[in-house]
Amino acid sequence: MTHHPLNDQPGSVAPGPAARAPARAVQVTTGLMLTFVMCSAVSAIATFRHVGLGRSLEDPLAWAWAWANAFVLAWPIAFAIFWFVAPRARRMAERLCSKD
Repeated sequence: MTHHPLNDQPGSVAPGPAARAPARAVQVTTGLMLTFVMCSAVSAIATFRHVGLGRSLEDPLAWAWAWANAFVLAWPIAFAIFWFVAPRARRMAERLCSKD
C-alpha cells in the first residue's frame, strides 16, 4: 500500500489502474466542458451585441431566450469542430514545441 502524496488522509493510497478514467471518456468530457464554456461566453457576447444594452436591460428574459437559442445551435457545432480539430492541433502543437 503506497501513500499518495496529495492526500493527507491516513491510510490513503495512490489510485491504481482500475481507478483511472478511460482515455476516451476523458477526451469526450474535456471536449464537452471546453466547448460548453466557450459557446456560453461567445454566444452570450454575440447575443448581447445583437440585442443591445437597452433591450437587454428592459427585457432580460427575452435576452436569455435569444442567448439560449444561439447556444443550442452553436454548441453541437463547436463540439464537432473540436472533436475533429483537437487531435490535429495537438500534433501541430507538439511539433511546434518540440526541441528538434
